[in-house]
This record gives sequence, structure tokens and C-alpha cells, in this order.
Amino acid sequence: MRVPTLAPAYVGGVQLIAYASRRLLGERARQDLLRSCSTNVDNLVAGRYGTLATSALLVEEPMELPYALLLLAVLGYAEYAHGAWWAAGVFLLGHVGATLLVYGGLRAGRPSPATRSALDVGTSYGFYATLGALTSALPPGPLLFHCTAGKDRTGWAATVILTLLGADEATVEREYLSVNPAVRQAFAPLIEGFTAQGGDPEIALAIIGVVPEYLAAALEEVATKYGSMEKYVREGLGVPDDAVARLRERLVA
Repeated sequence: MRVPTLAPAYVGGVQLIAYASRRLLGERARQDLLRSCSTNVDNLVAGRYGTLATSALLVEEPMELPYALLLLAVLGYAEYAHGAWWAAGVFLLGHVGATLLVYGGLRAGRPSPATRSALDVGTSYGFYATLGALTSALPPGPLLFHCTAGKDRTGWAATVILTLLGADEATVEREYLSVNPAVRQAFAPLIEGFTAQGGDPEIALAIIGVVPEYLAAALEEVATKYGSMEKYVREGLGVPDDAVARLRERLVA
């Protein structure tokens, strides 16, 4: 029987580093550490490609227990079912591929200095790549996936899946934008508080909601770097062709 060891070591290590940095470092030193390991635009433009690895070892705050357990369960099952090398490879390819995609989109959009140097660390890219590879092998049936707001990670995941399933551009864009009413309603108190302090509501809506230009920039980056969504999924996310075929078989009637 294969007993997962890499997944517990990784999840435990990330949590340990998070708690230790909060206890042992001052807040300024901790922020400097996070920023130096972030895959933000400034670091990647400067050639600090080591951040593609170190960014997966740090989180801004210790992971909440439900998420940490879910991360452990997904990575542990991947290691149990397919082996440590497979699990690690899918996680790393997903983390690096999604990071570079975001980086390319940000550079194309001429980000502000604050965005260029923003913190960008965490486990979510690798987690979702692993989850996607695993769910492709599930028996036919409904599939639920989501994130905090349901517009960025979930919006892109839905875009990738719909494109793989053959949806046209209009359908993909319509589904991507359909989250706006729910997101704006959910974050209405935040927007009201921001505007009450003199903030521009258009800025808040640009951050909280989604617009066609966000999707267009991401799809353009996929086309530029990979040529097609299939190649992005295979090479950028590390999902093999047979997994994509099973996903199509499962989701297309």
C-alpha cells in the first residue's frame, strides 16, 4: 500500500513556515520575505525565476484549517493514486504555468507600480491543477468547483473547461461575465464602505467584478505563449491528453 509522505510534508512545511515567520520576524521583515519570494512582475522582469518555486512554499497568512485539510486530502490522494512524482509534477506545472500566464497578462496590461510589486505567493495554482487532473478521472456526473469570489480562479477554470469542450467565444464570454451580479451583491457592503471613505466606485467594481477585457487578455496570452488552449492545458498546466479526453467524455452528452 502506497502511503503519502510528500503531501503531508509539503502542507505541514508551508504551515510551519507561515507560523514561524509570524513569530520570529517583525511585520516589515515578514513582508520583505514574502515580497522577495513573490512571482510579481518586478521579480520576474528582473530574472528572479527562483520565485516560481519559492512562491509555492509561502502563504501570506497561515492557512485556515478547512483549506489546509482539503489541500492535504487532494495532494495526498494524488500521491496515493498516482505516485509522488506524478503528484509533484502536476502541482509544479500547474503552479508555474498559471503564474506565467498571470504574469504575461499583467505585463500586457501595463500594471501600476503597486501591482507590479504586489505579493503573489500561495498554493492555489498547484492545488487547482491537481484537482483538475484528478476530477478528469471521476465517473460521469455534475461537477462543482469554486473559489472565494467565484470570478478569478473559478472564472478562468470555467473558461478553460468550456473551451476544451468546444464552446464558442460568445458562450465562454457570457459565462465568464455571468458572475458579476452575484459578486457585486455579495461585496456590496465593501463597495459602500470604500465609497464612503471617498473611494472611486469604478475602481472597486473593476477589482471586484470582471469585464470582457480581462478575459480577452488572458486568452490572448494563451494564444501567444501556447498557440491553443489544448497546448496550454497540456504543457502549461501539465494535464495529460488522456485526462482531457476523459473530461470531455464525462461532461459532453
